[in-house]
Amino acid sequence: MNEISSTTTHPRLVVATPRIRTQQTAEPLARGLETDLVVLPGLRDLNYLQPDKANGTTRKERNPLCAEWWRRSAENDDYVDSGSDDTVESLNQFRARICTSLGVLAALLRNGYVNQIIAYAHGGVIAAAANIIQGNENWTNEWCRLGRSNPHLRNTQAVRFSLGTDGEFALMNKADLDLFPDLS
Repeated sequence: MNEISSTTTHPRLVVATPRIRTQQTAEPLARGLETDLVVLPGLRDLNYLQPDKANGTTRKERNPLCAEWWRRSAENDDYVDSGSDDTVESLNQFRARICTSLGVLAALLRNGYVNQIIAYAHGGVIAAAANIIQGNENWTNEWCRLGRSNPHLRNTQAVRFSLGTDGEFALMNKADLDLFPDLS
């Protein structure tokens, strides 16, 4: 995985989360585009359950824990599952992390390092990014209402980030346009 230097201009950049499987999904596209695959840690999915409660459990065993977290988070965006692991975050912490990551991507585009970024991340991250970019202030309430049962949040998906004609940061989902027509 590579880092972007200020002396390098790439027409496209492929970005992935730290999860190995996401990187493995993104790698063939990066190779096909003959561009870098950059790991952006801030694009990792929401980590909301304490490992000492969740590790080694089945989905069925975690369901009540997940439901409780979503219920409490709907009432308080700063709710954090209690425990000793400081990697567990609230919705507000998650939102701030995604905003920071979007700022990094926007800076790469605005400063001309790349003209297009293809990001591979988990569906919850993409949904959060889309809502933040669209200025939807109440997205966390809807997210909590739907919880992880939302059928529109796929495990991993790819989206394209670019600057619109007005210079504003934009996110286009693969379903909305053919991302890579020049590859066919």
